[in-house]
Amino acid sequence: SFKQTQMKFELKMFADRLRWKEEDELSKWFLASFERLAIFHLFNLEGFPDGFSVGQVSRALNLPRTTASRLLTECNQKGFIIRNREEGKQRFYLPSEHLLRNGDFWCEYYVDTILNIDSTTERRQFFEYKRVEHETRSYRDEK
Repeated sequence: SFKQTQMKFELKMFADRLRWKEEDELSKWFLASFERLAIFHLFNLEGFPDGFSVGQVSRALNLPRTTASRLLTECNQKGFIIRNREEGKQRFYLPSEHLLRNGDFWCEYYVDTILNIDSTTERRQFFEYKRVEHETRSYRDEK
């Protein structure tokens, strides 16, 4: 049952992403590659008040520095990220409000779509089973 709902979810996401790419410039840019999508997720993380430098993005995503620089420059030119204007922090990029709102939308979309595809408890039961399995394995590894 979990596998069926997961595959339905993935197919719905595929169709929605195609539609989003047609309707929204932000989606068109970020959904064009795995690296760009990873940048979208990275810039939606909290705990980086100064933003991200090219080097940090390069290391976090295991990308060549030149690739990270090119992607961040493009993203900045499109207005999806902005330069930190604070003194001494201009080499850092911050997420735009548009990018952050899309991060909020993505999280709500994700949960709502799963709940609409599977209203039964089987998915939750599978996750609970896997959680217990991980805890048991972790407990055994500690001994």
